Amino acid sequence: MNFKEYIEYIKTKPCSICFKFPVDAHHLEAIGMGNNRQNDTPKDLTCVPLCREHHSEYHNIGFKGMFSKYNINLWEEAFNLLRSQILHSDKVFEIIQDTEPRTSAQNDYYHGTVCKILSEFFGYERIEMHQALKEHFKVKSTSKLSKGDFTYYLDRIIRWAATEHSVIIPDAIKK
Repeated sequence: MNFKEYIEYIKTKPCSICFKFPVDAHHLEAIGMGNNRQNDTPKDLTCVPLCREHHSEYHNIGFKGMFSKYNINLWEEAFNLLRSQILHSDKVFEIIQDTEPRTSAQNDYYHGTVCKILSEFFGYERIEMHQALKEHFKVKSTSKLSKGDFTYYLDRIIRWAATEHSVIIPDAIKK
């Protein structure tokens, strides 16, 4: 994988804040004014997808402002995107696989808390909410997601519920 291929990968993802398209690949590690953006640079691996509105907002309020307003750590988002690309690319490190299945605690939290709260908010049955979430986040099957990918899926749902619908979903209780 070269860095420009990674930028194109980022542009296929929805905005990290509102999940809308199209997006810009925002560099958390700034390229700098006057530098050639056509050159490959490891800084490309610090990109997150932001729609034009949130990209402009980031440049106005910065990382801390975005974290305070949307409760999202964009560095963590960049790491998760890079991790996902590496783990699911046949071009890089084929020996690395995230095969640990999601846990029963994750499954219980998803169906018993996340789907329950959202189904009550939207007026769906839980199974309908589950199907709607899969469709909205373009997930074919949650049962095939690894533990890490399922965590990422849950995080995206929780942020979407909070930012788009002002629905606060409590954290899972760790045992």
